[in-house]
This record gives sequence, structure tokens and C-alpha cells, in this order.
Amino acid sequence: MIKNIKGFTLIESLISMLLIAIMVAAIFSAVMAARRALIQPSQREEMALAIESASDLLKYYMNTDSAQAPSSDIVQAFCNISNGTVALSTGVTHDIACLLPLVCDPNLSTFTYTISETTVPINETETTGMLAVQFNINCNGETL
Repeated sequence: MIKNIKGFTLIESLISMLLIAIMVAAIFSAVMAARRALIQPSQREEMALAIESASDLLKYYMNTDSAQAPSSDIVQAFCNISNGTVALSTGVTHDIACLLPLVCDPNLSTFTYTISETTVPINETETTGMLAVQFNINCNGETL
């Protein structure tokens, strides 16, 4: 006599739970990838705006009268550089982490710039000296 028992066996239940777990993991992975894709452009935009802001501050700093000390708001904008260097010192890496965008975690991010002297030809016989600025910003592991 065959018993007509309704229900699932243990193996059938385990296999169905495994399939559900795989589907949930795939959905979670897709949601996280979409979230990263949505956040990343705004973070890069914030990083670019921070570089533009720092560049504008440097231009303003350069256009102040060199005979007078820069105003306190400019010094404050450059994170109170007080280790004997000024904002336009060459060959020094200047830390301006205080200008990091708010989307950047200060513990995982850096913002620096370096100034170097370079010469640029004016014509075939003359050259002029210029300052070249290189900004380095790393925000939450992403470098711009």
C-alpha cells in the first residue's frame, strides 16, 4: 500500500532555499552596482569642484601684492599652512585636506598640491618662467 503523504522532503527544501539565496545575492549585487554607478559621478563632480576652488584660491593668492602678507582669510583657506612654507612654495607637497568635499571621508581621503617651476618658450630665442601646479585628490579610494 502506497501512502499519499503530502509535503516536501528535506533535500527539496534545502535546494529551494539555496536557489532563493542565490537569487537574493544576485539582486543585492545588482542594486549595489546601480547605487555605486549613481553615487560615483556626483563624487567625481565634487572632487573636480574642490580642485577648481583650490585653483581659484591659488590664483587669488598669486594676485595679492607680494609686499604685503596675504589676508587671514586666504591663510585660513589654505588650512593654516604654518610649517614655514607659504602657499606658493615649490618642491613641497601642500596638504589642503580641509578643502575636501563633504562627500569624502577625511579618514580615507587626501587632497594635496605641489608647485614646480618650469620654463615655457615665448618665441624661438626667449623663454619665461612659470609655476606649474599639480593637484592630487583621493576621495574614498577614488583618485581624480
